[in-house]
Amino acid sequence: MIGRDERNSNGGDDSKSYFEQPGLRRLVEEVRSKFDSRGASGNVTLEALSGEESEALSSLLERYYPPGRRATISLRRLESRLLESAFGCTIREMLENLDGRTVTIRSERKREKAEAWIRLLRDASAAAGLQEGGDDYAPIRQWLKGVESGVAAGSRTLGRMADADPVMAERQLAVCIEIVMQLWDRQRVLERERCMIRLPILAASATGNAHALDWQEPLGRLLVFAIQEVWGQRTEGDKGSGVADGEGGEAPADESALPGGALLRRELYRTAGIADDDMSSQVLFYAPLWTQDREERLLTLRQVERMDEVPKPSVIWAVENPSLFGYLLDRGLSEETLGDAMLVCVNGYPSSATLRWLDRCMLDGEGRSPELRYAGDLDVQGLEITLFLQQRYGDRFRAWRMSASDYERGAGKGLPLASAEKRRLEQMSLPWEETLIPVMLARGVKLHQEVLAESLWMDLTGNANRME
Repeated sequence: MIGRDERNSNGGDDSKSYFEQPGLRRLVEEVRSKFDSRGASGNVTLEALSGEESEALSSLLERYYPPGRRATISLRRLESRLLESAFGCTIREMLENLDGRTVTIRSERKREKAEAWIRLLRDASAAAGLQEGGDDYAPIRQWLKGVESGVAAGSRTLGRMADADPVMAERQLAVCIEIVMQLWDRQRVLERERCMIRLPILAASATGNAHALDWQEPLGRLLVFAIQEVWGQRTEGDKGSGVADGEGGEAPADESALPGGALLRRELYRTAGIADDDMSSQVLFYAPLWTQDREERLLTLRQVERMDEVPKPSVIWAVENPSLFGYLLDRGLSEETLGDAMLVCVNGYPSSATLRWLDRCMLDGEGRSPELRYAGDLDVQGLEITLFLQQRYGDRFRAWRMSASDYERGAGKGLPLASAEKRRLEQMSLPWEETLIPVMLARGVKLHQEVLAESLWMDLTGNANRME
C-alpha cells in the first residue's frame, strides 16, 4: 500500500506515473468509463487478471486479487483508498491529473448544457432588444420559448450551431431575432404591397453579406423556421422534409429534400413580407398556338406570377432534359402537329418557376383538367422527379414512355448502374409501373431519355391525343 508518509512535493507527477503503470491501466480505463456515467459509485469488473495487475491492485486496495481470476472493485472503496494514500485524491482528481483537463460526469454535462442553452437564448434576446412582457412581439417570444424547450421549428438548427460554436450561435440568433422584429414592425405600419423587401437586400442590411440569409446558410434556415412559427405556418421544416430542396438541375445534397420545397419557402417568406429570388428561377416551354409563333419561351418566376393570363392547353407534354426539348423543336414541332397542347422542359429537378407555371396552366376555371404527360430519364434521378410530379398532380399525371417495355426497347444502349443507384432503386415503388424497377435491377443499366427520342417524337406528332 502507498502510505501517506511517502507523499512528496511532486505528488501530481508521481500520481500520474503511478496510475499509468501497466498493472493499473485496465482499471483506470474501466473507472473512467463508469465515472463518466455514474460518478464514484457502482462497481467495475476486470476479467482474468494478469500477474502484474494482481500485484498492482492488491497493493493499491490492500486486498488480495489472485491472478487469472475476476476482480470486482467498488468505486467507493477505491476512492476511500485513494484518499488514504500518499496521493490523497478523489477518483475525479485522479482522472483529471491523468487527462490534464476538468472531468465531469454525464449528468453534470447535461445540466451545464441546459443552463448554457437558456443563457444563449436569453442573451441573444437581450442583444436583439427583445424585452420581456408586453404584446408587441408576443409571437416572437412564444417561438423562442418553444426553441428553449426544443419543440419549436429551429430548435435543431440552433442546437447544431451551438454545438459547433456557441458564441457564434448566440450572435446569429440575435441577428435572426432582430430581423424578425423588423419584419413584424414593417407589416404593422405598412401596407402589404409596399412592405415587401428582397431577401438579399435584407441580408446585406442586417449583416453586410447579401447571401447570409440563403437557405444553405445556418442563419438563413433559422430565419425560415422563425417565420413559419411566428407567422403560424407550421410544417415539418426543421426535419428537412418540409422546406428543403434544390432549385433545379442536379439532385440536392440532402436526400430528404423535396423538389417542391422552394415553393414552400417562398410562401413562408411572403407571409413575412420578404421577396426572395424570383428572377433566376425560370421555366422553358413551347406553346405555338398561344404565342402565335414557333419560338420557345423562357419566363422567370416573377413573370409567371404576374401574368394575367396563361395558356389553357388540352394536354401538357413535359420532358426532363433541355437536349431532348431542343431536339423536338429542331424536328419541326409546330402548331399543326402540337395543336393546343404545350411542351415544357422540366430541366432536372423542377424549379419553382416550372412548378408554378404547371400549377397555373393546369388550373382551369371552366372545369377542364389537362393531363401532364411526363417523360424522364430511366435512372434514379429521373424516377425521383417522376414520383414527385405524380404525387403533386395526382390523377392528372401520366408517365410518358417510362414503362418496362419502353425500357427494354432501349436497354441495349443503357449505362451501368452503380451500387449506390441499385440500393436507391430497391427502396422505390412506382405507382404507374410495378415491373419497371425489377427489370432495371435485373438488367443492371440506366437509360437516358434521349435514347427514346424517336418514340417521343412520334407520340407528339402522330399520337398527341392518346397515350399508348
